[in-house]
Amino acid sequence: MNWTDKISGCFGESDLIFAGHPNDEQRAFDLLVYLRKEKMGWGKVRAEFEAFLDSEMANEEHKERQLAKVEVGYRSWLLD
Repeated sequence: MNWTDKISGCFGESDLIFAGHPNDEQRAFDLLVYLRKEKMGWGKVRAEFEAFLDSEMANEEHKERQLAKVEVGYRSWLLD
């Protein structure tokens, strides 16, 4: 399984809220741990999260709010 396949588990199934439920939050944390081990950069990670939200047809406002949450949780822990 590719790490990008784990992105969906970081969001609520019906509301696409990032880490809004404890299970989603745990999966987001587990993914962050993996990304750090693999020395992934923020730019690539952000692009993949954005692509996921686009694939789920999230509207632009919702997408930007969720990407901001991802940035708060991930950016300072990743390269770039």
